[in-house]
Amino acid sequence: MAEPSVIAGIDINNEEVQICIYDDEAGEVKSAPVGASSQKCIFPARLLYFPRTEKWRFGTEADFFASQKDGVMISDILALTEKQEEVFVGPGQNLTTAEVMAELLRQTLAVAGVKNPPVQLRSLCVTVPEVTVNLVKILKEAFAQLLIADKAFFQSYDESYYTRALAVKPDTFRNKAGMFLFDRENHVSFQVLTLYRQTKPATATVEEAGKLTLPDVTEEKDSALLDFAKEMMGNELYTAIYLVGQGFDRKWAPFSIAWLCQQGRRVFQGDNLYAGGACYAAKERISAKKALDGYLFLGSDVLLQNVGLDLLKDGKPVYVPLITAGSHWYEAGGSCEFIADTPGKVEIRVDSLEKNSRTDRIMELEGFPDRPPKASRLKITAAYDRPGECTLTVEDMGFGELFPATGRKWTETL
Repeated sequence: MAEPSVIAGIDINNEEVQICIYDDEAGEVKSAPVGASSQKCIFPARLLYFPRTEKWRFGTEADFFASQKDGVMISDILALTEKQEEVFVGPGQNLTTAEVMAELLRQTLAVAGVKNPPVQLRSLCVTVPEVTVNLVKILKEAFAQLLIADKAFFQSYDESYYTRALAVKPDTFRNKAGMFLFDRENHVSFQVLTLYRQTKPATATVEEAGKLTLPDVTEEKDSALLDFAKEMMGNELYTAIYLVGQGFDRKWAPFSIAWLCQQGRRVFQGDNLYAGGACYAAKERISAKKALDGYLFLGSDVLLQNVGLDLLKDGKPVYVPLITAGSHWYEAGGSCEFIADTPGKVEIRVDSLEKNSRTDRIMELEGFPDRPPKASRLKITAAYDRPGECTLTVEDMGFGELFPATGRKWTETL
């Protein structure tokens, strides 16, 4: 059997889907087109299901066949994940939102030639505008249904922006990149990616600096965009500028583009920034030599604290981590078993990178069995169910035949 070979990134929002594949020979990402003779690489995020034949149509094909009366169109798929309701697809037929998401991913991968995801995929990253609690649950279930749970993960748009900007040659990145994001309603926002090299590891943030509504008159857009760019960027040095979104056309922006290209800035136009960033993230996840080693993205999904225990091993003090700073809240978790020095109490150590401080927290185990010191084996598990809430669970494992396990559990939220 051939080894899995495909590294992919998928961008999903409520309206559109896009997929990029990593080209090993070229050392870059490439977008999969809508069709063999098409230059377009963005697909409508829609599925059309025919209950009688159990056939699916996706993207532009779904729109083309939508007039057929026996088909059921499914749109607003990302929004459906927040409702967590079943989707009607025919008489007596309902699908869960996880099943719909799995089908959307299956169809998107097939466009890029990935017909058998468990066999063909090496790594997949799905990027979305925002990682929510419900979306975490749905995507994990969808990955499991496609049998790619061990190869697939997800991240936010902000992190994909960071990955796309730094992954190729991070050493050449000065300190800032800028992105102008255009929508179809003449709105443009400016997002700044800032890299702080004075910290170890070097840290990066993404922030929205401002918004503008461009004039409806095409001839006036260039001047408005140029003034907005000068206001947003000032005299700061930018490594790269990205012009993203279907509301932008270089034909009406010659003076803006000419100004943006000054001072050695690299200017990129295209719509695959997020999908491309996700694809580079997928490559980074499996690479032995990681391009982003020594860098930490400080996004809203990234944890800025270590949670663990100070214990003794062979009479020597050791630190046992449960949660590691720099990991995503939806991936973070750990457990360990230990002998409790003091019955009915567990001391938790929390180190904050943000405040550069340490806090020791005592977890009281109410109703714990009456036992002498060092006569209780406990299992502690730490995990995040949602951002900002670390749940600690302690289970009584007993201590041999002398003190049988009660199986009792205690839970507390940090």
